[in-house]
Amino acid sequence: MMVAMSLVWVLMVLASLASLVCFIMVLVKMFQRGDTTIGIVSLVLAICSGIGVLIAFVYGWINASRLEIRNVMIVWTISIVASVLLTGAAMGIAMMQMPHEMQEMHRMGEPGRFEPAEPPEFRLRLPSLR
Repeated sequence: MMVAMSLVWVLMVLASLASLVCFIMVLVKMFQRGDTTIGIVSLVLAICSGIGVLIAFVYGWINASRLEIRNVMIVWTISIVASVLLTGAAMGIAMMQMPHEMQEMHRMGEPGRFEPAEPPEFRLRLPSLR
């Protein structure tokens, strides 16, 4: 299981790096073709909130023919889809490992760790009105 998880993480990093490289290539094409306003907006919003990456992605697909970046956009799309699928795989592997880890901890003498704790006793003491 750990080998599978390590492989998934390595593939996720590679897909993320491919996505970053494609984003940079689209930004460079924007500036080369004179679309500096959308390039600056995409760059600033990518740094501030991440939405600039989406703007560049949509703009890249809309203008893929004019900017001559169809192959870059295909690679970028594949890397995004791969990242989503690999994230799902990582979550699935992690969920499969959880019961085994819980059983191991229970065997090691930590049974109370997974049981809900008893709430502390609380008594409200009001002054008597006598």
